[in-house]
Amino acid sequence: VAGVTRDGSTKGDVKATSYDLATGERTSFTLAPEFQSDDHDAPAFLELPGGRILAGFMTHGGRATKADTRAMYWRVTRNPHDISEWGETQKADVGGDISYVNLFRLSAEGGRIYNFHRNGRGSAGERNPHFMVSDDNAVSFRYGGRLLYWPRPGAEDPKFTGIDGGRPYLKYAASGGDTIHFIASEDHPRAYDNSIWHGYFRQGKIYSSDGTLIAAVGDPTAAGDPAPRPTALTRVFAGTADGVAWPIDLHVDPQGNPYCLFSIQRD
Repeated sequence: VAGVTRDGSTKGDVKATSYDLATGERTSFTLAPEFQSDDHDAPAFLELPGGRILAGFMTHGGRATKADTRAMYWRVTRNPHDISEWGETQKADVGGDISYVNLFRLSAEGGRIYNFHRNGRGSAGERNPHFMVSDDNAVSFRYGGRLLYWPRPGAEDPKFTGIDGGRPYLKYAASGGDTIHFIASEDHPRAYDNSIWHGYFRQGKIYSSDGTLIAAVGDPTAAGDPAPRPTALTRVFAGTADGVAWPIDLHVDPQGNPYCLFSIQRD
């Protein structure tokens, strides 16, 4: 279980907690004391070969914190399936204010670990989904690329509310050891009349739901964008001014089919 505890100030401890369903025993470990008081900082977990656990966490951008807002932090348990002892905190600079850790390991890519996250790297004001990779089972991480690109909409776009804007929201789910599915909104629901879009990532390329190749990571799109926009994906739900969508969760069934949960803001 991941969490961030607060004490009523700007402090917040990043914690890992285990709960034994059979005995009710609870164990808690502080991964990063006084990191930042923000629920966006909750860690993501990934089981490594042999049963040790990787925990990755980041700040919520430039909000009050003593931590580096441009870095990914991570720790690995010293023993399999045991959160009572962890290795030292590791850190890798990514190049822009970042948040939201999503960890996956793809066996078809030699066990490469991906961390999909939001990153301010790139053009001014950008807050788009990017990814980091590790090819040594979390000994080190490096920047991997940009997944999608969504600029702040202009006043000419009828779906833009004029409030804030310029960042899609995503949920991810791995499948079959070679694929990472994702759903995305165009923007924050206060900024845009969002739809929900689906695509998947495989071997460095992005595909629509029916398997049509959209782009390879790192290739500019026909419009000159540095990555595809969410609107290049397969539309799952069409948003309107009276039905604004936001992604909540994404999973894959035993047959490898993705299914998603999303909310609708009415009126």
